[in-house]
Amino acid sequence: MADVKISALGAIGSVAGEDLVAIVDDPSGTPASRKATITQIATFINASAVTAGSTTTFTAKSIDVDNNTITNIEVDNLKSGVLDTDITSVSASDDTIPSAKAVKTYVDAQIATEDTLSELNDTTITSVGDNELLQYNSTSSVWENQTLAEADIATATNLALKSPLSSPTFTGTVTTASLDVAGNNIDNVQNVIHDISATGLDIDFSEDQLQTYPTLTGNVTFTTFQNIVAGKSKTIRLLADSTNRECTFPSGIKWVGSAPTSNVHTVTASKYAIITFTSFGTTEAEIIGAFAVEE
Repeated sequence: MADVKISALGAIGSVAGEDLVAIVDDPSGTPASRKATITQIATFINASAVTAGSTTTFTAKSIDVDNNTITNIEVDNLKSGVLDTDITSVSASDDTIPSAKAVKTYVDAQIATEDTLSELNDTTITSVGDNELLQYNSTSSVWENQTLAEADIATATNLALKSPLSSPTFTGTVTTASLDVAGNNIDNVQNVIHDISATGLDIDFSEDQLQTYPTLTGNVTFTTFQNIVAGKSKTIRLLADSTNRECTFPSGIKWVGSAPTSNVHTVTASKYAIITFTSFGTTEAEIIGAFAVEE
């Protein structure tokens, strides 16, 4: 065929393996025009290119795995030294990965050195005895084992534990809201010291047993009894000013000693009087009153 420029040749519809291409053989030595099939060229390219079935070693290359997946990575795929199997002594840099076994071995070793109370860094445990407790020592900044006496819990002012049921001993001041000794005796009581408060015109058995009423400057009427409880009593001190004063009490109660007229008692001018009410039930009818005036 006549010579024609390659650029002037017609385009092929599709390439087949037996199709020929022009090729220059040994261009840097003794160049010669030759022909080669598409199959020959493909074989050459596949021999030096990365394919799905090829084994290729990359050197000094960067692989971007962002939004990609690398699968089937195993321990033996890691570079020697990357997997740290002994983390008792580790690198100061983030350049190794600890193995699961190394982590477990290290943690177990740390727990084994501090698996009892005495091994903890903020405690000082010596000669442990029964019923001892820990008390914080702010001077040495540690918890120390102490007996109850050493911890000052044996004194009543620091009483925070339950007393023994059999023959308990209390010293100092024991504060309690209510003490029920039903069916038992309280022996050897030296003194019972009552709180003293002021009463109003409604005599309340839930208030202090000993009460006072302000100096009488006129006649008064005590209106009612509140919170009546069997076994409780109330003692009230009265004082009249310079004039005899009358005190009227609810009509439902009973009196001992000098019975009042229409439940009215008179407190002599400038004299003290004591009136006591003792309840033997929960109604006014079960209250016994007693009245006495200073001689």
